[in-house]
Amino acid sequence: MSLGQRIRIRVSSAKGDVNEPLNADIDTEIGSFEVALVFLDAGGVTVDITGDMNRLNPAGPRSPERDAFVRVIGAFEYDNGPDAALGPFGTIDSVTISFIFN
Repeated sequence: MSLGQRIRIRVSSAKGDVNEPLNADIDTEIGSFEVALVFLDAGGVTVDITGDMNRLNPAGPRSPERDAFVRVIGAFEYDNGPDAALGPFGTIDSVTISFIFN
């Protein structure tokens, strides 16, 4: 990663389908929201936790259950438009995202 590049991580969740429990029921999916922002700062990678993971399991009718499916969306962003087309580009060997539900 270089200065001016960021990875914004968003999540959403849904119940399992009643007839096919190994698939998500898309009709129950909540809108995605940001949970983390990853960027280079003072020579190191910084991760800001920006969202409340409790929002993955909202209360109310048709809300996801504890065994919900979670969709994770990671998007690269650049401070300056030409960087997106011309580089320099960050390289990532691997990304690990963990969720712990109690």
